[in-house]
Amino acid sequence: MRLVALDPSDAPRLAATRAFLAEDLAGAMFPLAAIHAGRLVRPGAPLTHPYALHAWVAEGERGIAGFIGANGDGMLLPRWPGPIAPEARQALGSALAGVPIAGLVGPAADASAIVAALGLDRTPRRTSQVEPGYALDLDALAMPDTAGLALRPIEGGDAGLVEAWRTDYLRELQHLGTAEAERRAARDVATWRAAGTHRILWRGTVPAALTGFNATLPGVVQVGAVFVPRPTRNRGLGRRAVALHLAEAHAAGTRKAVLFAAGLAAERAYRALGFWRAGDMAVIEFQARAKVARPGVSP
Repeated sequence: MRLVALDPSDAPRLAATRAFLAEDLAGAMFPLAAIHAGRLVRPGAPLTHPYALHAWVAEGERGIAGFIGANGDGMLLPRWPGPIAPEARQALGSALAGVPIAGLVGPAADASAIVAALGLDRTPRRTSQVEPGYALDLDALAMPDTAGLALRPIEGGDAGLVEAWRTDYLRELQHLGTAEAERRAARDVATWRAAGTHRILWRGTVPAALTGFNATLPGVVQVGAVFVPRPTRNRGLGRRAVALHLAEAHAAGTRKAVLFAAGLAAERAYRALGFWRAGDMAVIEFQARAKVARPGVSP
């Protein structure tokens, strides 16, 4: 086994990597979307975008056996099905030595193995949860009644409202402090507006919910950042917002949707739309950015 840094100019290895990641589409949308968007950065070059990516693949006699990416936000994106051999642990430690790591998002078993292999299993965490993954062929989307509701892209005059919603989301679900949540919310909303990936659900003249796609590929979307503010909760509006957004994407040619659900209420809503279970995703954020010690060197 050898660990190889991915270079965007290496077309054959990049094609093999895409094929390997696509074997677990629901668990690998973030790295696949980054590669598809041209955000894979050559080894040694700086990551100047939050979703820009450095990545490595483990190659063995039967082809690619493992993948790990590190993005500009400091998140590791692993796909490593199977045991991590001692030589792979050494190689991973060398590749990631000194890289500030904010956390991990990936298939639960893979993330757990990578955290242990990098010696980060005892690093204090701000959040650590396993969320159920779901998938849906959009031909089977079960549309709820959406009479009186409409979706609209985020416009300039909406930015302040959506930033406030996103701040609440980050405080409630990711336990960020107010200042950090506000900073991230402003950045996130600016990114969404530029990409056109998120929508506001309007109930008449009242903005009632937010829905979005946090990763996209040709024919596939990953639902994310769904939020219903407290005044309009418990009315099924999040489910209806997602349904309308998926119907819009389906009409434009998208065939499949994936997501991971934060909580039982979200699971019920997604199952009602026809989603079926597709693995588990780990979402880990450390209290402070951690660094992997180079093999043989005390941290």
